[in-house]
Amino acid sequence: MNIEEFIAQNNQPPINTYKDFWDWFKSNNNSLHKQVNNNFTNNNGSTQNSVINSKVGELNMGLEVFAKMYDDKTAWLTFSANLDIRYMVFAEEIISSAPTIPGWKFSAHRTPFGPMNLFNLVIEGFNYNLDNMWFFPNNDSNYPDKIDITIVHEDYNEKNKSKIIDGASAFIDIYIGELNYISLIDKLTYTSKDNNQKNLLPLKKLKPYLTKKQKKLDKKYKGVRYDSTFDGFKSYDAISPNDEPMKVFFNPNVISWDQKASHPWIIEILLRFDGDKHNGLPDEKTIQLFDKIEDDITIKLNETDGYLKIGSITGLNMRAIHFVCIDFRKPSKLLHEIKNQNNSLIDIDFNVIKDKYWENLNYSINP
Repeated sequence: MNIEEFIAQNNQPPINTYKDFWDWFKSNNNSLHKQVNNNFTNNNGSTQNSVINSKVGELNMGLEVFAKMYDDKTAWLTFSANLDIRYMVFAEEIISSAPTIPGWKFSAHRTPFGPMNLFNLVIEGFNYNLDNMWFFPNNDSNYPDKIDITIVHEDYNEKNKSKIIDGASAFIDIYIGELNYISLIDKLTYTSKDNNQKNLLPLKKLKPYLTKKQKKLDKKYKGVRYDSTFDGFKSYDAISPNDEPMKVFFNPNVISWDQKASHPWIIEILLRFDGDKHNGLPDEKTIQLFDKIEDDITIKLNETDGYLKIGSITGLNMRAIHFVCIDFRKPSKLLHEIKNQNNSLIDIDFNVIKDKYWENLNYSINP
């Protein structure tokens, strides 16, 4: 009987909370440590562990666990949301609740490898390392705070670009770390060395470059908040590109704010409904439910804490509500709670988008 079968057959209680998970983990830590060690040592450094992942999966928090040996005696578990920003807060929470267990190291988000000068990633026959990749920044005076980076790989061409992009993205994730990947870079593109006419910087300088840029932004926007005391929301009827009726409700003053980059995270809440009998618009009962949900979110995401309500667009069988935020953690956790509370009443989902200049907001639908 292998370790997975042994653990599965010992009447394990369900995992509903972080405490449940860590209680289970502590009771099985010796067997799990042996499994991680054997798997990592005998399977070319494999980081997969079906037993631990199955238990974490019971929490329904979008997390995956990567297991490897940190040194000869210490096993290392990394809890990752695989770049899905909506779930990254839970990786941090489960780590903050972790007990101290001898022989184990726990971390949230895939962290930078080291030493990277000796690391070579091979995917589908292509190599990715600090010697065959470079970068250059794309500066735009219209968007001075935007961190736009182009990665250059020596094997990039039109024929294999999709493979190179996937592999190079995986390498950048490993090199700078998952959290830095989603929070420090606003736009990432790829090109070949032959077609590039700009001065190339060695990839080993990417992390210092990003850190320096972020420090300047933190200093520039520290404590910046928007004051909507004298603002008002406007509403109007609009027509979609498909000639469908839309209802638009928004704050025109905040849309034109000149310090958008201080609130670089767009939260988009999507409430879906069956509006076929009303040209894609909700009936009165549905409107009341939507308004209650929207009001609940607005109360908890207030502007003094760094969360600004932009407005909402209703039509095409959906209401889209938009906030801009200083951080993604509180909104992500709140919206998972709102979703769980209302999933029997309405189809609700949300997106988190890194967008310093709010380019993904579209409140210019023709009235």
